[in-house]
Amino acid sequence: QVKKYAGLQARKLNNFAFHRLALFNLQKFFLFISRGGDFVSATECSWCAPGSKRLLQEFFDFPSPLLKAMRDSCEGLKVVPCVPKQGTPCILGAGRYGVVFRVTPVVDADLHSTSSESTVEVQQCKALKVVVGDCGDMVHLKWERDLTAAARAKSDRVVTVGPVYFGRHFGSYLIEEVGSPVRTATVEERHALFVSLYNLHILDVTHGDARVQNAIALSDGISWIDFTTR
Repeated sequence: QVKKYAGLQARKLNNFAFHRLALFNLQKFFLFISRGGDFVSATECSWCAPGSKRLLQEFFDFPSPLLKAMRDSCEGLKVVPCVPKQGTPCILGAGRYGVVFRVTPVVDADLHSTSSESTVEVQQCKALKVVVGDCGDMVHLKWERDLTAAARAKSDRVVTVGPVYFGRHFGSYLIEEVGSPVRTATVEERHALFVSLYNLHILDVTHGDARVQNAIALSDGISWIDFTTR
């Protein structure tokens, strides 16, 4: 089961991988980058041009964009990835518009101290959604986050989200609640899912993409994530 889960996550994460290709002749080389089957960029450079050796070296030494985005997000939002344990994977989910990691907020309790040592307090786990992409992906992420926050203001059956943290070619935000996938194996479980959605509609809250993948099970019931419409 662990291997099956890891393989599934690897296939999902592959959609966010940047693939690199180099073509060359005696005079020039060409560097191509694609992501998820879509063209991203192309660079043409002469072998004798200043900085050509460094450009080629950096092209192949470039770290995983998703991994770098996750690390930069953790640093900017003051969280650290949770250590995977049996039954509690570090990756909570992956979809078309991002990967969600389990993280732990770290609060510097002695932030204003002049001492070189500080007391670090580890709090309960949260979720970190990270999206790597172009400007359009960042607009979608901001839109999704803002709609989820607006829905939360009307209903407590919507997750609490933090502000978007933007970096170079990525964006991320924290989700306060960490749940588990909603089960739909029995009639009672499916009924609970529809009742939860009905309760949102009573409050004039429309999800826009009300799939079971956009609902999480918490200890006190079902909550919704990733809103796409007002």
